[in-house]
Amino acid sequence: QSFNLDMNMGYLNLTFSEIMDTRSLQYGKLTIQQTLAPTLARYMLTGGTLLSAMFDYRVAILLTQQDFYGIEATVFAKSLSDTFLSIDSSAITDLSPTSNPVTNTTLAVQQYIADTTPPHLIKYQLDLSTNKLILTFDRPMAENLMHVTQISLSSASLNGTTVTLTSPGTVVTSSNQRTVVSIALNAHDLLATKYSGILAYDPTDTYLSLPDFTISDTADVPLGSVSYLQATSPNQLIPDSSRMKLLEFSLNMLTRTLSLTFDDVANPLTCNVTGITILNAPAGSIQVPLSSGSSVASMQP
Repeated sequence: QSFNLDMNMGYLNLTFSEIMDTRSLQYGKLTIQQTLAPTLARYMLTGGTLLSAMFDYRVAILLTQQDFYGIEATVFAKSLSDTFLSIDSSAITDLSPTSNPVTNTTLAVQQYIADTTPPHLIKYQLDLSTNKLILTFDRPMAENLMHVTQISLSSASLNGTTVTLTSPGTVVTSSNQRTVVSIALNAHDLLATKYSGILAYDPTDTYLSLPDFTISDTADVPLGSVSYLQATSPNQLIPDSSRMKLLEFSLNMLTRTLSLTFDDVANPLTCNVTGITILNAPAGSIQVPLSSGSSVASMQP
């Protein structure tokens, strides 16, 4: 018995010592794992397309997109040294009248073909309600190695205002088998985009650019450059519809300063100080409303 894995085309080939009845194949009994010994680092197949004859020594499987992404999103199955296949005894039977089950075993991959296909950016969404830039790719991506400071947003494809993202406080996460990468914009970037008054007002003034090597997929194949990709549909630019919340405040009686911290970037020009009241308790009987003579200033993010 042996097996080969082609992660460029998505093929899994199994070779047996007997002619097998491929109609009996149970995909969920095949597991790709990191080591020869039992391990938690494993991926169990969910399905596939059988490419072999009904009765054959060789069982060729075209992986489903879900399984291809699932395997590629792992930290293993990247080379000969970390690719193993565990076959449960109920995975398949041979052609004999008694339908003998396959031997329960774990094998090292015999031939491994790495993924060399460059990933592509399928679409992006700038969600100003959640303050996230969401990128969707056609392959699982190594979001933890993303170079955020290479990403830029522009108001036009030519001679427009361009804002390059900054890294401090920026959080990058992934979902959907690491094909969707979400970038939580920091306060500095929100000030430069969301409140600039120049870009990200509608799809006609929202363009995304990523140079070469901004991010690579989990097979370490880099993304090619993306130049001035426009947000062509309304759902690619989500306007801010969330009311911000006051997270905390501090009161310094020496400097006569009241500091307010919100969960979003606040516009100090809209602050009506007469709507703020200091109380001695959550439902305190002593209340001191601020007067219109108080001045408002914002702190740098």
